Amino acid sequence: MSNRLYRAARDRLAREEGAFQKDWGGRIPIALVYPNVYGVGMANLGFLAVYGLLNRHPDVVCERAFFPDGEERKEMARTGTRPFSLETQKPLDAFEIIAFSLSYENDYPNVAALLSMAGIPAERHHRTWDAPLLIAGGPASFLNPEPMAGIIDLFVLGEAEEALDEVLEQYRKRRGVDNREAFVCEVPSVEGVYVPALYEPHYEEDGTLASFEPKRGAPEKVQRRWVRDLNRRSTEATVFTPEAELAGIHLVEVGRGCSRHCRFCSTGFIYRPVRYRNLEALKSSLEAGIGKDRRLGLVCASLGDYPELDDLCEWLLERGGKISAPSLRLDMLSDRLLDALQASGQKTVTLAPEAGSDRMRRILNKAFGDDDILRAADRLAEHGIFSMRLYFMVGLPGEGEEDVDAIIDLAKRVRHRFLRAAKDTRRMGEITLSVNPFVPKPWSAFQWCGMAEQRVLTDRLKKIRRALQKEPNIHVTHGLAKWAYLQALFGRGDRRVLPFVLEGAVEDTDWKKVFRRTTLNPDFFVHRERQRDELFPWDFIDHGIPKEALYREYERRVSCSPGTKPEESTCC
Repeated sequence: MSNRLYRAARDRLAREEGAFQKDWGGRIPIALVYPNVYGVGMANLGFLAVYGLLNRHPDVVCERAFFPDGEERKEMARTGTRPFSLETQKPLDAFEIIAFSLSYENDYPNVAALLSMAGIPAERHHRTWDAPLLIAGGPASFLNPEPMAGIIDLFVLGEAEEALDEVLEQYRKRRGVDNREAFVCEVPSVEGVYVPALYEPHYEEDGTLASFEPKRGAPEKVQRRWVRDLNRRSTEATVFTPEAELAGIHLVEVGRGCSRHCRFCSTGFIYRPVRYRNLEALKSSLEAGIGKDRRLGLVCASLGDYPELDDLCEWLLERGGKISAPSLRLDMLSDRLLDALQASGQKTVTLAPEAGSDRMRRILNKAFGDDDILRAADRLAEHGIFSMRLYFMVGLPGEGEEDVDAIIDLAKRVRHRFLRAAKDTRRMGEITLSVNPFVPKPWSAFQWCGMAEQRVLTDRLKKIRRALQKEPNIHVTHGLAKWAYLQALFGRGDRRVLPFVLEGAVEDTDWKKVFRRTTLNPDFFVHRERQRDELFPWDFIDHGIPKEALYREYERRVSCSPGTKPEESTCC
């Protein structure tokens, strides 16, 4: 065992503010695991919120664990140290329940790796009756849990606040009486709980899903959970550390869902209906951040649509509160919001054009054009904000080389607007283009799309980077096509992709070799365009969205060819 690793964990805990410290005596021990490194996990509001939710139960002790970074993994391998919790440094297999917070599909192999390092069989059917109960939740899992169905005992699909309380109530009744298998067969009585062992998939000869049959009285459809009234309880960060990616920021959730229904995005569909906390309900959370002299990170899919945004900004300005805004809609930049950002000293604002041409934005159901983007740049400069991060995607359905060229041209035009405005102030920041390959998501209107070939994606990313590398004040960052491919594989696959998840648990996996020796073609899940009536692995989840409505929206993309007028979205 490594004393150095335990000492580092205790030092890390000492630098935190707000962590729970509970005695284990008689309590239900739960390890809440974020399958990425500490700094990333501690910037995730959902993870922090669940930590607080679980520890509010007097009979529960919830401790956190994270995926070790490179140096930590080397030390663990050298000393034979197993993964352990942060609060008491207890090994993962000492907990009765291990709960994984799954935000990103590319973290799936880290789950398998952590279990392997902890001496817990990753595959569900290899674990004995006295093994810890494995639970998972988070947005990646309730988009499509099937790639992890061979690992996780039960999933909580949807928003966790109420569902977790009910799962715990069921667990209390069976604790010490039944084994893990008996419990998971009973718990589907809780709405939103999905137990993979109670469902059996069957496949057609062509490899598509033929049926997905429930067993032992399990529901045919699992209804995702959602909280009707966000005002009833706050969702905010309560643990703070200087090591978090968002250090010094007090995260406060303002609303959930999005009314915009962009065709590439699932957020507007799986978090339906759109809900906001009213300003009165937010004030105590906001005051807590102001009192600690922290910037307030207002978490919302579309902050500009918050109904009381101007009043919120005015209230914060009166109290000296400083805000940190996420990605903003460029057509919803109110003067009050920009005043608040300027007063907060925010130097960079993030906007998401997503595509470089008006035509592509119409395909995505983005209702703004180049002129709107340039006007947004002017307004930011007027408020003293001269740095901008712009999100774009490549490999979108219907995209041509001219649309990639449009991204390059738009970046140069935005820079020109900033330069013109900076002449008087002699201030010029940096324009950062964050360009990522498009990955079709379950529960979006583009879930029928195939993903573009890696070669195409790589060539387009290189084209943008090379065209702008000599442009002053423009910096390009981009994702890698190979990681986007894995994201699509783990996000769009079914139970048959589990071997790939397990292969990824090995450090420095050589994916080319893995794909060459497999009998299952991963391109089947990644690049294939799906048929209209095809049964998807995630269709058993009931998000309250008719599949036919999503397909109608998918078909409407073809009405966005050059020279046509975009139509109003009718989906949902």
